[in-house]
Amino acid sequence: MSTEIEAMQQDHSALLARARAFQVQDDAALAEAADIMKGCKAFQKKINEFFDPGIEGAHAQHKLLVAQKKQLSAPVDEAVGLFKAKCIKYQSDRDLALQRAREAQERAAREKAEAERAAEAKRLWAEGKRNEAAAVKAAPLVVAPPPPVVEPPKIAGMSTKTVYSFEIEDKTLVPMAFMMVDAVAVGKIVRQLGLEAGPLLPGIKVFAAKNISIKA
Repeated sequence: MSTEIEAMQQDHSALLARARAFQVQDDAALAEAADIMKGCKAFQKKINEFFDPGIEGAHAQHKLLVAQKKQLSAPVDEAVGLFKAKCIKYQSDRDLALQRAREAQERAAREKAEAERAAEAKRLWAEGKRNEAAAVKAAPLVVAPPPPVVEPPKIAGMSTKTVYSFEIEDKTLVPMAFMMVDAVAVGKIVRQLGLEAGPLLPGIKVFAAKNISIKA
């Protein structure tokens, strides 16, 4: 740590201790406080002059490094995005094909069970066993489970998840619990009208607080 920084730390430690102990009980103390705050402005200017050049240089270097990183990363991000889109399309098409295969197997199994039940009922009816035939028709259909569809292999290091998002179709139907107050617009009208803005802003409390401005 430089000697200049150590000196400034000692100065602001003394300044803070003085501010904590200071009492404003008359106009003379008020004027003295104003003078002290003017000195604070000068002290802050000294701090700015010491640190700002280094901060600005670091900021410029930071911007340069971020821009270079972005320039190099953009093609990589684009490539990954293309790969992801193609992988997701393939997975969607594959999963749809698997779902259709399952449905076809289940449908075939049900149709087979229905045909077997109808044949059995017909046989019983032909044999004169009408009550048994009626019982077969009324009994719950027993469907043999279809053979399992071969699941796709898992790829090491790759996982897929469903991400949910939204878009607003009609903001007039959005519940109030999900509406956000425009603090910028509210602040603008409050600064323009002061306390008179209160009646124009139901549900919002408008209040005033004093602040002191110091010119060196």
